[in-house]
Amino acid sequence: MRRIERRPASAGKVCAFTGHRPKRLAYLNRPESTEYKALKARLGERIDEMISEGCTHFLSGGALGIDTLCALIILEKREKDPHLTLEMVLPCPEQAELWSGADKSVHARLLERADIITETSREYTPACMHIRNRFMVDACDVLLAVYDGSAGGTRDTLKYALERGTCITLITP
Repeated sequence: MRRIERRPASAGKVCAFTGHRPKRLAYLNRPESTEYKALKARLGERIDEMISEGCTHFLSGGALGIDTLCALIILEKREKDPHLTLEMVLPCPEQAELWSGADKSVHARLLERADIITETSREYTPACMHIRNRFMVDACDVLLAVYDGSAGGTRDTLKYALERGTCITLITP
């Protein structure tokens, strides 16, 4: 594991994000859509509640979709509250290698503005996403999940969090 810290994590509670990618929720690729704006508003309101409950350090897995949206929300909120910190927890250094140019650009901006970057595997392996997800659950006090009930990595992450007794906040898209 490799970690780059620009500033240390806050002393408050830790919140990790999990959720679907645009493949499952196509409107995540359309920020101008009503669905995207509504979900962003719901996430922003819930994150505000979490901040008022003591969450100050936020973990994003850096994936397209919910991970990226939540990281962007935290960066917006950090402009008004500099005590908030964002940690990008990447499954491997080449996470965005096969993404489109626009997606790579957003990802690079998130990494530039993150307080901490953690890579949970040194290279891509079939298990690296799973390792990243478990790392985030193990590191958080609360897991904020956007989940529609379908099979996949989000369900597996939620199952692991339940097994560990992690507090979960669920948003249905």
